Amino acid sequence: MVMFIFRKNNRSANNTKIIGIAGTRGKTISARMVAYMLQNMEFKVSLLDSDGYIFTDQSKEDFNVHLANSKDIKNFVAKSTKDNYDFLIFEVTSKNILNKVYDGTMFDLGVITNLYDDNIDLYTYFDRYVDTKFQFIKNIKNFGKLITFKNIEPIVYKYENKIKQNVYYNTLDFENIINASLKPDGLSFEYKDRLIDLKAIGIYNFENALMSIALVENLIGDVNTQSLQNFSLPKGRMSLIEVNNIKLIIDSSRHPDSIESSIKHLYQTKLSSAKLITVGGSSEKYKKYRKKYSESLTKYADLNILTIDDTYTEDVVNVNSEVINYARFLNGVTVDEFYSKENYEISDKNRIAKRIDMVIDRKDKPFLLFSYGNLYARLNAIEFALNYAKPGDIVYIYGKGNSNKMCLKNTMYNWNDFEVVEYVISNLKI
Repeated sequence: MVMFIFRKNNRSANNTKIIGIAGTRGKTISARMVAYMLQNMEFKVSLLDSDGYIFTDQSKEDFNVHLANSKDIKNFVAKSTKDNYDFLIFEVTSKNILNKVYDGTMFDLGVITNLYDDNIDLYTYFDRYVDTKFQFIKNIKNFGKLITFKNIEPIVYKYENKIKQNVYYNTLDFENIINASLKPDGLSFEYKDRLIDLKAIGIYNFENALMSIALVENLIGDVNTQSLQNFSLPKGRMSLIEVNNIKLIIDSSRHPDSIESSIKHLYQTKLSSAKLITVGGSSEKYKKYRKKYSESLTKYADLNILTIDDTYTEDVVNVNSEVINYARFLNGVTVDEFYSKENYEISDKNRIAKRIDMVIDRKDKPFLLFSYGNLYARLNAIEFALNYAKPGDIVYIYGKGNSNKMCLKNTMYNWNDFEVVEYVISNLKI
């Protein structure tokens, strides 16, 4: 294995190592983990990702990589280089690659975390999506390095003509992880005879942690894995709030695979007496995955409350109808459906709760549908979930954890799940 052995005493002008992290999922969390470990080893690190930008001992969240243009990227590189930062980490997005935002920026090390069928709003075919991801490889410096997971090697070989002959290529294998286990507040595993405890809910974080550790090893030859024990996920990514012994989790996951990874973890680690209650909706962006989305909810959750996400041009009544039609094949049952705020307000909440319990008792899977196309639909859905939940239960609110906007019928509205949850808790005195 070829490594960039970098030591703090190498620090000098123009010696900043630039890292690009691309892939379908895990880019932001992997970038944060890498930055966290390097900072804990007393390196100066700057980072630009989808949750904001960070300089060592500083943080700013109101600008992110999705808003960046090529001038922003060059200025970010110039500042990091001028101030003698050891490492500069970019989350590399497909949209920015298409917009040539990284042109003129050369990476010392490039990472492709994974490749899944995604971003169908930008790409008609998977091959076009993959081709875009591999375009950023041309920005890796001569004698730089590319790291991927072994399970995407077949795709890498298909695009090997895009990898410079003088770029070192290395793959990682999940076989490096042993004794992996899930816990209510995170996960643990052994890596090279070292036990790693991570306070990060979500099965996909095994992959994120392995990629991050390997990346740091390739940069400096060693890694302080113990520092990951104090790592926290960015706000809005499996963020935990406890209210009267009810675990409330606010998450940004929207793709069905990511949602399944999260709820499967929660399902496998909750107390047998506890209920797992989900609140969220299916965005139009992921319409083609609704069967998988419905199956995951039905398989793992005790109660699913369907409401709005970004519907864009769709009618939420039709969206929820499509989801519940798939769920019926797995004993999904519609307990009730509301078509307006007024319809919900006059309903008998105690009667609905009893019907939900009856459905659960007979081993079926209850669904509650908030099918009105305004913001009250999500507010009321959260309100019902928090009122219904009992001590020990888990309420998982997904889709909007890191977003401040909601698109309904092609109109953009302000929306923040954290603010709404705070409002519901304070007003209902839960």
